Amino acid sequence: MAAKLTTSRMIIVAVLVVLFGAVFFVVFNMDSFIEGFRKGRDAAYYGQMRSNCVSSAGASVKAQGVDPAAPETKQKIEGYCDCIVVEAQTKLPPSEGASLDLNSSEGNAKVMQLANACMGKLQ
Repeated sequence: MAAKLTTSRMIIVAVLVVLFGAVFFVVFNMDSFIEGFRKGRDAAYYGQMRSNCVSSAGASVKAQGVDPAAPETKQKIEGYCDCIVVEAQTKLPPSEGASLDLNSSEGNAKVMQLANACMGKLQ
C-alpha cells in the first residue's frame, strides 16, 4: 500500500530538495566563488596602489616645481605608475603588500625594487 503524503509533508519534502540542491550548488561552485572574490580583491588593491602612486608622484614633481597636470608630465607619471602596478602584480601579491612595513629596510627594498625596474623602462 502506497503511503500518501499530506500537503504539509509535500511542502517539507520540496523545501528539503531545494535546500539540498542549493547546498550542492554552493559546494561544487566554491572554487569559482573564491576565485571571483580574489580577482575583485586584487583589482581593488592594485587600483588603489595606482591611485596612491599617481598622487605621490604628482606631489613629488610639484615639490620640484614641475606642474603635474602638464600633459607630458602627466603621461610620464601615469606610465610610471602603470609600470609599478604591473611589476607589483608579479612580485608583490596583495597578502604580502598589505603587511609590508614601509618603514623597515625590507619593505623599503621591495618598493625600491619596483621603482627601479620602472625608472629603467621610462628612461
